[in-house]
Amino acid sequence: MTGVLEISDTTFALLGEGFVQSALAAGAVLALLAGLLGPLVVGRNMAFAVHGTAELSFAGGAGALLFAGAGAVGWGALVGAVLVAVLFGSLGLAGRERDAVIGVVLSFGLGLGVLFQSLYT
Repeated sequence: MTGVLEISDTTFALLGEGFVQSALAAGAVLALLAGLLGPLVVGRNMAFAVHGTAELSFAGGAGALLFAGAGAVGWGALVGAVLVAVLFGSLGLAGRERDAVIGVVLSFGLGLGVLFQSLYT
């Protein structure tokens, strides 16, 4: 029985930490947004575009880390995601063609992000 009490005490101690409370609040907000936006994304057949946007967001964050430092990672990720979303939105191609372009851009962005991270010291 002592093991259960220790785990419970540890859990309550962690829940008292500010960063854990912030993480739980962010997770709740993301869960709410994902529940609202998920059916729209799937209904428009844009799940692959969302995945590509996430990959280019990583590349933007890694580029900002390399060129501007750790304080700009969030802004770099936001800029990368917005740029690729504008690119995907401006394509206006048929579904199969759009997916091919997204796959190419996704691969390029992932490679660029890995390159930026490997160059960061």
